[in-house]
Amino acid sequence: MRASCLHTIELTPANGDNIRAAELQIAPFIEDVLARSNLERAATGRPPIDKPIDKVSLVGHSMGALSARWYAAVLHPERVALFIATSGANHGTTWRCESPFGEGHRQMCPPFAADAAQSALQFRLNGGPAADVDETPYGIGRDAPGVRSLRPDATRAIVYLTLRTADDGYIHPADSLLLDGAGGLARETDPELASQTLPGNFLLREPSGHDELLSSPAALRWLDQVLRAGSESPSANDLKDRP
Repeated sequence: MRASCLHTIELTPANGDNIRAAELQIAPFIEDVLARSNLERAATGRPPIDKPIDKVSLVGHSMGALSARWYAAVLHPERVALFIATSGANHGTTWRCESPFGEGHRQMCPPFAADAAQSALQFRLNGGPAADVDETPYGIGRDAPGVRSLRPDATRAIVYLTLRTADDGYIHPADSLLLDGAGGLARETDPELASQTLPGNFLLREPSGHDELLSSPAALRWLDQVLRAGSESPSANDLKDRP
């Protein structure tokens, strides 16, 4: 993956409200990246000029996976082709919930929130105990039976993936790291790097911690493979006749 195609954003404050972070930081950042990328293509004459870049691959780590997922699932699903949560607190965590350190942390507690009173963020993204809410809206992967699926359409089609470590010191229980309905990547990644334990949910084979995953050579190689394969994943039009 070319370095010029990679862009990073550090959310400020690091423990702030995930919804506001998605609305006020991630959304304008992505619009700026797309605008600059299209200007560069026009200046260099790289084809096809008549079809602007209008989608991104979005990677969110730890609590950042929640704000990134809010952007992809709620705010602008039409802007996301590939969503990856690394060590993502997709269903919250029990870690230090007795003393949350900021609104973002409070939104993660308790894990698997049963209603909006416990966590409006989690409840909107995951639903409650009935598990009938689509955790991966407009996702190319298959949802579990009974889920009210939001299927891909002409403008919204997302490959959702997760990558986790065997012993995450911050995200408890371990099932919080998983997303139902993930999957749909165009080609397989190297199974020696990460094993797919459930569709679209990968376990890093190399021993690593929660934050150490970000610098793990195996994780970086896996991410490179995924980002390259993401551009080849099927569109909603390819899936329109799928049962």
